[in-house]
Amino acid sequence: MKFNLFKSPKKEIHREIPRRDANTMSINEAENIIDIVADLLEGNKYHYFFPVSSLKGHSIYDIDTALKLAVAKDFIRVCHGLINIEEFEKNVKYLFGPATINVYSRLVSDDKFDELSKLKIGTEEYRNKQHEIDPVRDIYNENGFKDLKYNSLETIKSFSDFCKDIGGDDPLYWQKVYTRIGLEYTKDSPRENNCV
Repeated sequence: MKFNLFKSPKKEIHREIPRRDANTMSINEAENIIDIVADLLEGNKYHYFFPVSSLKGHSIYDIDTALKLAVAKDFIRVCHGLINIEEFEKNVKYLFGPATINVYSRLVSDDKFDELSKLKIGTEEYRNKQHEIDPVRDIYNENGFKDLKYNSLETIKSFSDFCKDIGGDDPLYWQKVYTRIGLEYTKDSPRENNCV
């Protein structure tokens, strides 16, 4: 399944939108991050892992925030009858929910990725290198994720339920969404409950 639900047909892919600071994110910034993630997940046909540089300076937490803004936007689309609630729930379960962990559990340093890329795919040497650089050992322990900040993130499903609880007709919908995610609600944040 593709993330193109949020790609604007007129938009230039991977345009550079500088982040002002970690406490803000516009819908355009979120879409840019989602484009990067979509390209990673859809375009990585040969190697299972991603080099850190492929995130173009964004973090796993940026991805999580961008996906939550996309879920909030998608719910507004439900309220406007552009998609049905079943499609929204399917996107949450199969598209948005697994995206962050799919990237997080496959990120390796650029050096390690370069070492793997030099080997012939399918060889024993290649498989051994894959096993050696697999980040899963570094991010998990018996209690879940070693990164307590990542461990404490609200799930996409829980966040989608929050959006439904607010309701698309609440005039403070976007302000509540931004507050829930931990973003500053600025003059550039969405104001109306129309499809942004």
